Amino acid sequence: MKIEEFDRQSLRIVRAKMQEALAILEDVGIHAEVGNMSYEDQRATVKVEISVIREGGEVVTKEQADYDSYKELHDLPERGTQFTRQGITYTITGFKPRSRKYPVIGTAPDGKRFKFAMNVVRPERPSVRAMRLSEGMQESQR
Repeated sequence: MKIEEFDRQSLRIVRAKMQEALAILEDVGIHAEVGNMSYEDQRATVKVEISVIREGGEVVTKEQADYDSYKELHDLPERGTQFTRQGITYTITGFKPRSRKYPVIGTAPDGKRFKFAMNVVRPERPSVRAMRLSEGMQESQR
C-alpha cells in the first residue's frame, strides 16, 4: 500500500511502522516513543522521544527526571512514595515544573495519572499563606 497523501488513517499506519522500527534501539538501552504528529496533505511532522533504560528495565521519563531534580528544592518525598487522597492510594511518579498549581504527578492503582498540589504529598509542611496567618495571629496576641 502506497500512501498518496496524509490523513488521520494513514498516520496511524505510519505511527505503527515507526514504533516497530524504533524498537530495535532497545538493544542498546534506549526506549523510543513516537509522540505527536501534525500533518498537511503532502508532509507530516513527527515527534520522537528517546529515553535511557535503567538497569531494572525502568524507562526514565522527563517527569521522573524533573522530580528527581526538584524534590530537594521543594522538600518532596522520594519518587515512588505512596499517599492517600480521597480514599485512593497514589504513587508519586513525576513532576512538571511549569505547572504552578499542580506540579506533582501521581499514578493511581489502575495506571491513570493525576496531578496534585505539592502540599498534598507533604501535608506536614504548612503553606506560606498558613505560616503568614499564624505569624499574624501571634503578633495580635501580644
